[in-house]
Amino acid sequence: MGKNRTLLLIIAAFLLLALPLTVYLAATKQFIFKQASFGEVTVNFVPTSIVKNVNEEFAVDVYLNSGTVPVSAISLKSFTAPSSNLTLVRVEPEAGANKPFTDSFVQNSQAVLPITLVSQKTTENLPKNSFKAATLVFKGTSQISGTITLNQFDLEIVGYNQNNEDVVFNPVSGTATTFNINGNLCKVANCPTITLTEQARTDGKYNIKVDWASTGANYIYRVFRNKDNPLTDNIDNNFIASVSVNTFTDTNNNSGFNGNEKYYYNVDVYQTCQ
Repeated sequence: MGKNRTLLLIIAAFLLLALPLTVYLAATKQFIFKQASFGEVTVNFVPTSIVKNVNEEFAVDVYLNSGTVPVSAISLKSFTAPSSNLTLVRVEPEAGANKPFTDSFVQNSQAVLPITLVSQKTTENLPKNSFKAATLVFKGTSQISGTITLNQFDLEIVGYNQNNEDVVFNPVSGTATTFNINGNLCKVANCPTITLTEQARTDGKYNIKVDWASTGANYIYRVFRNKDNPLTDNIDNNFIASVSVNTFTDTNNNSGFNGNEKYYYNVDVYQTCQ
């Protein structure tokens, strides 16, 4: 695998200007079985719910779960927005030192997409199981709502099977991100009573479910978190989510929480300024 990765990097910049990922990998003597996918990779968008104001940027993390099969490259070719008033501002790839991928290539320096991520690591160090591939940064230019799902992306994923051959994965939908873009928001109250519930995870950690009394329809709730000490002021450094319902499950960016940690929460209530 190492000899192919070295050659792949040398000619990557040239080939990616013109070739799709499958042809690109084949040209670097990595073989793609186009007739059938080798397996499935679940694509999760995190968080599952976002509330922002008009012209505010918001980030959606893309997590891949390939099970036990390593992933060697992905190519994000295009994005079809659910609304003309939602823009993909930029892609922040997880490529570089201590990242799942070693290199990223953008076909057109004037455009956000297509972008290809390649890992030149040895087989045993390639990313697998659940890992973050990239962060997508969006912006809404009007009051809109919708859902960001895998169906809106042209995505190709390449892995490395037990026979040391590159194979194509079939991306399947996991979690999606629902977004609400509001006009300017004004704070109207603070939620005095908050209930926290620990929810066990399969990795031995837990998520924290945060509940509070509903203020009614058409309100936005901004959730804040602090470790070890109660919150005295709700500042941006402690902000973790905006939601339109009176509950939020905190996954700590999909990493979960350990049993020996103590966290405190506050919730502010907002509505569109009159």
